[in-house]
Amino acid sequence: MDISSVVTAGIWAGAVVAILILLRAANIFRYIPNSQVGIVERMWAAKGSIKSGFIALHDEAGFEPEILRGGVHVFFPFTFRIHKSDLVTVGQGKIAYVFARDGAPLGASQVLAANDTEEKSDFQDARKFLVNGGQKGPQRKSCAREPMRSTPRNSPSSPMSGSMVTP
Repeated sequence: MDISSVVTAGIWAGAVVAILILLRAANIFRYIPNSQVGIVERMWAAKGSIKSGFIALHDEAGFEPEILRGGVHVFFPFTFRIHKSDLVTVGQGKIAYVFARDGAPLGASQVLAANDTEEKSDFQDARKFLVNGGQKGPQRKSCAREPMRSTPRNSPSSPMSGSMVTP
C-alpha cells in the first residue's frame, strides 16, 4: 500500500464527513418522534417578516401554522428551524383548556374567546382558526379525552397551548 492510496482514502473520508456535517447544519432532513410534534419556524422569506402577530399565514418569515407529526421530514436547506415539543394528550377524567397566543384581540368585556362558530373553535387547524377570526387568549371551548396536536403552555413557539386540569 503506497502513500497515494492512503491520501486518496483520507480525502474521500474527509469529503464524506464534510457532506454529513453540511447536511446536518442545513436542516434538510429532520426526524420527529411519534411522541412529539414539530413546530416549523421559517427563518427567512422573500416576502419578509410578518406584519402583526407571530404566525405567518402568507409565506412570510415566522412560525408556520401547521405542525409536524412524527416521521422524517425534508426541508429546503438553511430556511427552516424545527422546534420539537411533547404531544399533549388529555387523559381520562381530565379537561384541557386552550390558550391561543395569536389571533384577534378579545373585546373589552370579554374574559374568554368567543368560539361561536366551528371555524373559530377548531384548535387542531391553526390556519383555519386564525383566518376565520379566532381570538387570542383563553378559549371558551375546552378539550376532553382526545389527543391534541399541540404543545405545553411553557413552549415559547406554540401558537396554541394546552394545559390539563383535573375536575
